[in-house]
Amino acid sequence: MTKTPYHQVVANQIIESLKTRTAPWLKPWEPGTGNGQVPYNPVTGKRYRGINVLYLMVNQSDDNRWLTYKQAQSMDAQVRKGEKGTTIQYWKFHEEQTKYDDAGKPVLDEHGNPLKVQVNLERPKVFYTTVFHASQIENMPELIAKEPDWSLIERAEKLLHNSGTTIIHSEADRAFYRLSTDSIHLPPKEQFKSAANYYATALHELGHWSGHPSRLDRDLGHPFGSDAYAKEELRAEIASMLLGAELGIGHDPSQHTAYIKSWIRVLEDEPLEIFRASADAEKIVNHLCALEQTQDIQLAPLIEIKDDKLKEEIFMATDNTTSEKVWLSIPFKQKEIAKSTIGKLPDGTPGIAWDKVQKCWYANPGVPVEKIKAWLPEHQALTQEKSLIPEDEFKAALINIGAIVSGGHPIMDGKPHRIATEGDKNGEKAGFYIAHLDGIPAGYIKNNRTGTELNWKCKGYILTDEQKATLKAEALEHQQTRQRELETKQKSTALRLERKLSMMTEIVEPTPYMQAKGIQVHSGVYTDEEKKITCIPATDCEGTLWTVQYIAEDGTKRFAKDSRKEGCFHVLGGIDKLAEVPVILITEGYATAATIQEATELPAVVSAFDAGNLKSVAKALHEKYPHTPIIVATDDDKHLELTQGINPGKEKGGEAADAVNGFVILPTFAPGEQALNPAQFSDFNDLGNRSMLGIEGVKRQIKPKIDRIAKRYSNLRLSQKCNVAHIL
Repeated sequence: MTKTPYHQVVANQIIESLKTRTAPWLKPWEPGTGNGQVPYNPVTGKRYRGINVLYLMVNQSDDNRWLTYKQAQSMDAQVRKGEKGTTIQYWKFHEEQTKYDDAGKPVLDEHGNPLKVQVNLERPKVFYTTVFHASQIENMPELIAKEPDWSLIERAEKLLHNSGTTIIHSEADRAFYRLSTDSIHLPPKEQFKSAANYYATALHELGHWSGHPSRLDRDLGHPFGSDAYAKEELRAEIASMLLGAELGIGHDPSQHTAYIKSWIRVLEDEPLEIFRASADAEKIVNHLCALEQTQDIQLAPLIEIKDDKLKEEIFMATDNTTSEKVWLSIPFKQKEIAKSTIGKLPDGTPGIAWDKVQKCWYANPGVPVEKIKAWLPEHQALTQEKSLIPEDEFKAALINIGAIVSGGHPIMDGKPHRIATEGDKNGEKAGFYIAHLDGIPAGYIKNNRTGTELNWKCKGYILTDEQKATLKAEALEHQQTRQRELETKQKSTALRLERKLSMMTEIVEPTPYMQAKGIQVHSGVYTDEEKKITCIPATDCEGTLWTVQYIAEDGTKRFAKDSRKEGCFHVLGGIDKLAEVPVILITEGYATAATIQEATELPAVVSAFDAGNLKSVAKALHEKYPHTPIIVATDDDKHLELTQGINPGKEKGGEAADAVNGFVILPTFAPGEQALNPAQFSDFNDLGNRSMLGIEGVKRQIKPKIDRIAKRYSNLRLSQKCNVAHIL
């Protein structure tokens, strides 16, 4: 008899609780009553999270304490004989591993011991543990109810205030969030029976507000009565329950019982939806609680930013004209004056132009420097007193959550950046941020060491149009400089890697990684003297080497520092073979590509290394071979779908295929395999080596699809010389 998967067991119990109207988020509780209902561990003092919260609540009475057998013993208590525990799950996403240098050897500290670093696991590991309810334990201390703390209402009010959301009170007897205006609508406060009820309702709507594209970006645009609408209500209601417990203001589910039938239908169709919903609810709670922690930032005088090095590089032309695009600070009122003053180039091209994407003026190469000097950013004075420029305000926000701001940080170019945080060791960067200066400057910060995250919006200053234009031009200048510096570093790294590979040995016998993955040796891959490290070169479409992926014997993966990975790939079979294949098949990891090539005998298979690189690789190859169909054989990351509500392999693979009008294929495992151990059954290498279907299963799932697609495109032939399609 096949064992029921864990997610199905949990979903079944929650569906039954919905049918009897006893689901956790359907139970009301008043402020100041006990500790709320959210399960917590009395030994650690922490509440349980994610799906564990709902599963334990379904199985608990009024007492919300749960702990393991050993934890009970540590309190001089004892689980009664014959009691059956409740299984919960935990996921491990990173672990401590030895740090290696470019040669694959351990890096040692001053005492000669290997340095350890925290690394993200390619495949998070799931752990199951058994916990017992307080009622199942003898000699358990009496549950002490928390005293009502009426300052909690002040916390709720502060959270609403710090969110900056627009709240409209009207006579209508209903509460809702309107996406089109990004506003919350509530009845007048006097219509609520208590302040706690008012704030509980407001925070439920704030949960919906968090899904706006500028925040957590959930799919909110669906009509009432649809499944998608019910899914969003499920997230908001679970988050409302968790927030009620966090703030101690109670929980009133009476306004949302109309969704019960829809929730039952959705969960019966998609048992995993309750895992996704609980993961999203935790994100909502984290996002909103971060608002409460937002500090009032002390204002400081504006700082004028200058970059002499940038000016030297741009104005190196001997005839004192610009040698490349130069960003200008031209206010709207001065644009006609600037056009007239700067004029046109000798070939008739306008001297200045408007960049529609960056929304900023720039001078074309060849414009006399004297003509644009008045509109260079460094000539624009920012003299507003007692105000922060956005960079300083964002810097204060970074410091506030534990980031160590140094060097060129913050870089507000709309791109993700890593930054060191308090507690980091050995060059670690546990901080992450992304920020922009467009319109109202805004950004997102997360300290992965503490789990603190913050959605930031600049609000400590008022600038004129001229000052905004100056800041915009400065930001683009710095971005342009950083891009040049990055490209220089990447070229230098590529030359160093080329020299290094020339001194390494091409693999002739499987390395430890290849043995663990059950793959054969393929040409074009290298190893060190000890034959323990697997070194995989990555090139662009022209065959130019840009980076190398190093895989240690324990499977730890990393890329060469300061190298370019985006849009680069490795071709098993050789890059020249891509012109001969009936389809271009792209995978994430190298082992998956090797498994597929061994199963299908395709002349060439492409490894993009990870899901985030699939789209850029697919677009580059499609541009090079526009008439060869592309198949993306991606991973099915069910383990992440269960814990975080996302499936990067499926989502990124779909985006890559859509970008090139291609096709997606995911592995299908034998019944029960993936459900019981999703982290070990996610890609085609797992299908070939861990599944009972084996390598024949890989062949049966992929080969027919290759043949069908190749046949469909058989009337197109690509000229190898001029890359033109001929219809036969």
